Amino acid sequence: MKPSFYNMVIPVEKNKFILYNTLQDTILLIDDELKEALESNTVPKEYTPVLKKAGMLIHDDTREDLIYQFMYYSRKYGASNTYFIVLPTYACNLACPYCYEKAGTVLSHSMDAETAESASLFMKTVVKENRSSSILLKLYGGEPLLNSEAVFTICDALSECAQKSGAGFYSVLQTNGTLITEDIIDRLAAHLWTVEITLEGDKEYHNTIRVYKKGGGTYEDIMNAVQLLLTKNIHTALRINASDSHHLDVLLKDLKERGFQDKRLSLYITQTSDFGLNQFFTDDVLCLRDEKKSIALIPELRDVVEKNGFRQNLTTYDSLQRKKVLPCNSEKRGMYVIDPYNDVYLCFFTAGQKEFSCGTIGRGGTILWNPYFYEVMSRNPLEFAECRHCVLLPMCGGGCHIRAYNQKGTYLASHCGNIKELAEERIKSYLRQKYPERFGGLK
Repeated sequence: MKPSFYNMVIPVEKNKFILYNTLQDTILLIDDELKEALESNTVPKEYTPVLKKAGMLIHDDTREDLIYQFMYYSRKYGASNTYFIVLPTYACNLACPYCYEKAGTVLSHSMDAETAESASLFMKTVVKENRSSSILLKLYGGEPLLNSEAVFTICDALSECAQKSGAGFYSVLQTNGTLITEDIIDRLAAHLWTVEITLEGDKEYHNTIRVYKKGGGTYEDIMNAVQLLLTKNIHTALRINASDSHHLDVLLKDLKERGFQDKRLSLYITQTSDFGLNQFFTDDVLCLRDEKKSIALIPELRDVVEKNGFRQNLTTYDSLQRKKVLPCNSEKRGMYVIDPYNDVYLCFFTAGQKEFSCGTIGRGGTILWNPYFYEVMSRNPLEFAECRHCVLLPMCGGGCHIRAYNQKGTYLASHCGNIKELAEERIKSYLRQKYPERFGGLK
């Protein structure tokens, strides 16, 4: 037997260490004696079963690179779950200052009936070719309800496709919430899995950010929409951009007063960046600053959530990014972003930037994939020297291909980003969230 190459040892206190295996996503708390035994490959027999089960101790002839490669290919090319993000329009009725799409001022095109029909045919073809057991559709924008007819066309088509093939169909409407009406809900209810709406915090703060182009805040209109959705028994996910605990606290108190502590309501807490999309893909220093801030805020924000009685509604941020294997879903077969021109992208952050389009859907739903598509689909981090011998590979999957291209001029390269600086902190953050009674004070 030998220690796994993918073991990480992190000191936490005197004579105590976290032992984390990045390949198998297993964690143990060990002492000095076991740490030294692992390092010298002299593990006492009584510890062998536990370490072997955790993948931290492996047979001498085990090739972990092949295990990772199998996991990577299975995740990348397995298409039983097909995922479409569709932008029926780039237009938007709000003027949020941080919007990377510039609130529909740069691009405002919408799908017409023919484009929506061709997109639907393309998606049905993909589902059939992949023999998908489930179809996930996310309606994005712009504000998708500004083109509700295209939304109806696409939802009807994929629902019918799922029924014929026996696949599950799950649609998510990501909307600003200001255009939701009872008629729209009734029309989409049979298709909707979740409606996702963004809030910035309490009413006063929210209304300084998520504002109508014509002027005025959106908070009360969104609250009315949430009330309507819950009354109609539609699961509603509130994405809360929490910049600090105060605005979150005031917001949750208001949600409680409105009676929104409902099992059909979930909360997802995140933060926005104060820099643009170009810097997001090119400036690792700014991204590192943002992620450090986000991880540091997690305990404080969780305390506010629990204090207000919304713990059961909270969708926890996976700071550990467990068994990530792939850098993100944009490199996965069967995951496509379709914009109003029927240009297809792999990453929704690049939608509208035609240099990152991997093809355009034609009449009848046909597409001819371009070289970019095949470069990304053939990307394998084990071919990158800096990844092949890195203990963090299962946590990052070789990094973002867009960032690799922007910084190195090729998609077939790695991008480490901030993974090395933050890996240990992510593991500690996970333990603080998962086991607060034991690791709540972990520094």
